[in-house]
Amino acid sequence: PDGHRISGDDEALELADRAQGFFLFAGQRSLAAQGVVVIRVENTQSRSAFGVDETDRRYGFDVLLRYEREDVRAAPAIRPVPVTYHKEE
Repeated sequence: PDGHRISGDDEALELADRAQGFFLFAGQRSLAAQGVVVIRVENTQSRSAFGVDETDRRYGFDVLLRYEREDVRAAPAIRPVPVTYHKEE
């Protein structure tokens, strides 16, 4: 947000570790208050991609979240259908 660029692998790994820590502690409580449950937080790891001419250095982790959602809409009442029976002769 402040325009700060990440300058190296160590700084990127530290940032990913801090973000992971958020989901393990303060973020877990904060999200729970909003009805979102943190199910699993994976370890921070290198996710570097090696291309032909260059390497794209990345670090990250996976987070599994769950929440309940209820979709509600107005629907007209269903009126009973009159049942008539005619005996065939």
